[in-house]
Amino acid sequence: MKRQSQRGVALVITLIMLSVITLLAVAFLAMSRRNKESVGNSQNQADAKEMANGGLARAQAEILNRALATLIGTNVIVDLLNFDLMVSTNYINIAGYEFIHQNEDPANINFDRYTTGGSPLANDDWIRNIGNLSYNPRVPVFVMTNRAFPNRLDFRFYLDLNRNGAFDTNGYGIVVGKNGYFDTNGVEIVGPLIPGNPYLSNYFIGDPEWIGILERPDRPHSGTNRFIGRFCYIVLPAGKTLDLNFIHNQAKRLGTANDGFFRNQEIGSWELNLAGFLADLNTNYWNTNTFPYAYNTNLVPFATAGSKGWSFDDAAELVKYRYSLTGKSANGDYDNLLRARFYYPTVPADFVTDGIDNYANGPLVVSNFLDESFIPNQDNIDTAWSGSDNTNSFFSLFDELFDTNRINPNAAAF
Repeated sequence: MKRQSQRGVALVITLIMLSVITLLAVAFLAMSRRNKESVGNSQNQADAKEMANGGLARAQAEILNRALATLIGTNVIVDLLNFDLMVSTNYINIAGYEFIHQNEDPANINFDRYTTGGSPLANDDWIRNIGNLSYNPRVPVFVMTNRAFPNRLDFRFYLDLNRNGAFDTNGYGIVVGKNGYFDTNGVEIVGPLIPGNPYLSNYFIGDPEWIGILERPDRPHSGTNRFIGRFCYIVLPAGKTLDLNFIHNQAKRLGTANDGFFRNQEIGSWELNLAGFLADLNTNYWNTNTFPYAYNTNLVPFATAGSKGWSFDDAAELVKYRYSLTGKSANGDYDNLLRARFYYPTVPADFVTDGIDNYANGPLVVSNFLDESFIPNQDNIDTAWSGSDNTNSFFSLFDELFDTNRINPNAAAF
C-alpha cells in the first residue's frame, strides 16, 4: 500500500511538471511570435523611413539639377527659380517597347505597346520589360481589387492623388477642349480623337509614379537583384502655388446662397479667382456648355449680381467652409470675419483714403488708380474684411475636401 501511494504521488507530480512545462512552452511560443511581429513592424517602419528619405533626397536633387543646370543658348547659368510643380516619373521608351528578346537593354521599357502596330504585350514581352528595369524603374506591383474576378489585377504604379480611379499621365499629351480636341492652330475639332491628325499638345503634370529601389542599383532587375522598396514624391513650390486658405472671397456680400466673388485692384491674395483656376484646371467639368464659367463684375447688391457656373459654385462652397464657425460650409458667412479695424486700429482714416479698394467691394477701377475724388471709396473698416484670417481653415486637403460633413455635396460639384 505504501509503495502504491508513493507511485500515485509520483504520477501526480509528473503530471504537474508536464503541465508547467506545457504552459511555459505555450507562453514561450506566444512571446516569440509577438516579438517576431514586433521586430517585423519595426523593420517595416525602418524600411518606410528609408524610402521616405530616399524620395526626399531624390526630389531635392531634381530641384537642384534644374536650378543649377539651366541652358540658355550655349551658356549654362544658375537660375534658382527654374523649377516648378513636379512629380516622380518612371523611365519608359515613349516610342514603345521594341520586339527584341535576345539582348538586355535598360532603355527598352514600355508596358503599353510595341514600337509599331500598337499591339499589347505578350507574356515574354512582360518578362523582358521586367528584366530591363533599371532607370527610375516601374515596380510590377499588382493588386487584386475584386475577389469575384481574381484574374483582374490592378497595376499599382502610381499614386492616385485626385482619387479619380485612373492614371493621369505625365509628359506631353493632347489638349482637350469642351467638345473635342484642339489642332495646332488652336481651333477646336469637335468629335473623337482621329489618329494622325495634327493636334495641339502640351506638357502635363499628372499623378506621381512609384520609383523602385533595387538591392544593387548598378544592375538591372533580376531574380538575384530584387526591389527592396519604392518611393514617389510631389514638389509643390510654395511661391508658385495657390493656397486654398487665402484665395477667393465673398466681397459682394450676397449671403450664403450665391457666389459673391469680386476682383478689383488685386491688392491681396483674396482677390485671386479660385473659380477661374478650377475652370482652367478641368474644362470638361468646370466650364461646360451646360454650366459655363461666367464671371459677373456687376456690384449691384442683389442675387442677380452673382457669378454663375459650377466653378463659382464650388469656389463659393470652399470659401464658405473657410468662413464657417462650426466647420461646415452650410454655416459659412462673410460676416463671421473680423473687421479691418481689428488689424488697423490706429490708422482708420488712411485705410479708407489710401486710393486702394482694400475690401474689393468697389467702385470698379478701370484706370491705373482709384479716383476717390470722383467716386468715394466704399471701404468700411467696421464691416467684415476679406483680408482677415479665416474662421476655419483647410489643413488636410485629401480628408477635408472629400468630407461631406464639411463640404455640402449637394451644393458643390465635387
